[in-house]
Amino acid sequence: RGMFHAWLGCALWHRERFREAHHTLLTALSLAKDKEDMAFVGYASCWLAWVCSELGLLDEALAHAAKAQEIYRAGESDDFIYFSSVAATGYALWHKGEMAETAATGQDLLKFGREHGDYRAKGMGYCCLGWSALIGGEIPAACRFFEKAVLVSVDPWYAIFPKLALAYGLMVNGRVHEAKRQIAEGEAFCKEFGAEFGGQPARFFKGVILVGEGRVDEGLSLLEECCRSWRQNGSKLRFAAFGAMVASVYAELYRKARAGGQAELALCAQKQASTYFENAVESAAEIGAKGTLARAYRAWGRFYQEQGDSDQARGCFTAAAAYFRSCGVEALARQAEDDQRALEGDQGAGPTG
Repeated sequence: RGMFHAWLGCALWHRERFREAHHTLLTALSLAKDKEDMAFVGYASCWLAWVCSELGLLDEALAHAAKAQEIYRAGESDDFIYFSSVAATGYALWHKGEMAETAATGQDLLKFGREHGDYRAKGMGYCCLGWSALIGGEIPAACRFFEKAVLVSVDPWYAIFPKLALAYGLMVNGRVHEAKRQIAEGEAFCKEFGAEFGGQPARFFKGVILVGEGRVDEGLSLLEECCRSWRQNGSKLRFAAFGAMVASVYAELYRKARAGGQAELALCAQKQASTYFENAVESAAEIGAKGTLARAYRAWGRFYQEQGDSDQARGCFTAAAAYFRSCGVEALARQAEDDQRALEGDQGAGPTG
């Protein structure tokens, strides 16, 4: 019964049914503890770490991952419990904005993978290094790590993680054609095997590209559908992170509409961008996602600046600098401060990022 609940919880997690997965895995964990089966506790704790991150319970995720690793070190479980729980640690740390700790987790996974001949551990190790680079805004470096992760990921499920991350990095880096290939591969795999955990982000990135290609209504419909889904299934993590991206998409549409003299369209895009920025920041603050907060506040500040609202822009840039600094990203913190000084007429310290 216990192992049934553990694997069912894992399957529900893959299908983006996060609340059900959380309840099912807690049931598995209670059954395991009743029987004092520590290997079983390790499996349930390992998968709970991933699910808790999705629900925005980042500290709980880290605690479950630490428990799984403790069981492994006591010799009461197998290699899977270790590398998967360490990867879950990296995933939670990434969203908490802990750049140095995320990188250190990646190095631990690479070391483990080399010593044990475990390609899944290697792939997730490169993912963690890529996630760390994303926190620091080092997009080309992140792409290189994700490319390495894809190359070593012989397990098709574990290849989904770096493919999606690589698609994001490629889009930001302007390599849209390459990003589309990664998105198509991820979407096809997830659709065939019922793995919405990877399929929904793939569809989201597809929506971003559709908007960029001029298929605005189709793309926005896809983006908003994904965000509604994450709000409904309880993924505060995804609602915050992806919601901030939707806000930036609407902000860009606002710029284009205003430049093209389309006042009504500009007003509509302005309202949508403001709503998504507000919701993303609120959700990210609730779960302690400092990296998302830093990026969202800076983008929101620029949006206010373009509307001539210097006071609101200044507040956003100040918050962005503080969050970047708390993540250990000094370069981006200074850039946000440069953005703030530019508002005060210091032409020699304008935006640089």
